[in-house]
Amino acid sequence: MVEVIGVRDHDDRFNKMMAVKVACDSIGAQYPDIIKKYFGDDIYESAEYLRDKVETIPLLGFENMVMGYASTIPYEQVFDDDSDTFEIKLSDIPKDIKALRIRYTY
Repeated sequence: MVEVIGVRDHDDRFNKMMAVKVACDSIGAQYPDIIKKYFGDDIYESAEYLRDKVETIPLLGFENMVMGYASTIPYEQVFDDDSDTFEIKLSDIPKDIKALRIRYTY
C-alpha cells in the first residue's frame, strides 16, 4: 500500500488546548468543558497520539495499487508498462501542508 500524508504545524489554539490537557493529566484534575469539546472522543488519548493526529492529514492512499483508493486531493494515474505512477498537482495540496510523507507498506 502506498500513502501520501501531508504534514502541518500545530496551530496556537491546539498548543494551548494541549497544554491545559497535559496539565490536567499531570495532576489528575478533571478537564474543563472547553477542553472536552475541543478534543471530543479523543480526550483520553495520549498527547503523542493527539499531536500526530493533528499534525498529519491523509492526502492519498492506494490499497495494493489495484483494489481501490481513498483520496482527499485530485490525482491523475499515468499508466506505463514498468510502473504505476500517480501525479499530484502541488496547487491541489492544502496551503498549511509543510511537507509530504510517502509511506509504502507491504
